[in-house]
Amino acid sequence: MPSILRGAASSDLPTREEVHSLVVPTLILAWTGDPAHPVSTAESLAELMVMSELHVADDLAGVRRWPELVRDFLGGICQWEEPD
Repeated sequence: MPSILRGAASSDLPTREEVHSLVVPTLILAWTGDPAHPVSTAESLAELMVMSELHVADDLAGVRRWPELVRDFLGGICQWEEPD
């Protein structure tokens, strides 16, 4: 998980059109009060990505749930269907 977060932090986002064209199950994790990655950015990504799931942590307990959320997301990934 730390490697994923470091990689995400060092990356620039592609254009909105490029993001919207991605059809891949995506888990978006955000936390309230993160000055570098505001919740509004996560919400915008979730709106653009047709197969996304957004979770916003409001406190440390919410962030500590992330490993569980990742496990559940990956466990259910075979159940995703491409939208029409």
